[in-house]
Amino acid sequence: MSNTDNLVTSDSWNFKKLNHGNFHTWETHVKAELMKHGVWRLCSGEEIALGAPLDPGDPPESLHGNIAKLTEHNKLRREYREDVCYYNEALRRNDQAIGIITQLVEPEQLIHFKDESTAKGI
Repeated sequence: MSNTDNLVTSDSWNFKKLNHGNFHTWETHVKAELMKHGVWRLCSGEEIALGAPLDPGDPPESLHGNIAKLTEHNKLRREYREDVCYYNEALRRNDQAIGIITQLVEPEQLIHFKDESTAKGI
């Protein structure tokens, strides 16, 4: 392997992938890359990816005819759909962050986070 095989290249900088001895230098570059992609806050823990929202389900038969209760249930359904969109977007961004980090790590270092499923964990 040549000396340049383990370089990460971008339009604006070059740096070595994470290996056994370059964490402090690598960390600065990766943080900038994650910030550029808008996923740094997930990695740092400043943004918390919440768990999957609970589906309120269909309105029970007992609500039929009760406009106020049906209106409240419809509001819960709308909020649920919005929460699902937010949750799916957070999952996508988490996956994006993991993908970026994984590409910037030497293969022998991957073992250190092979069981992690969150950007923050990695």
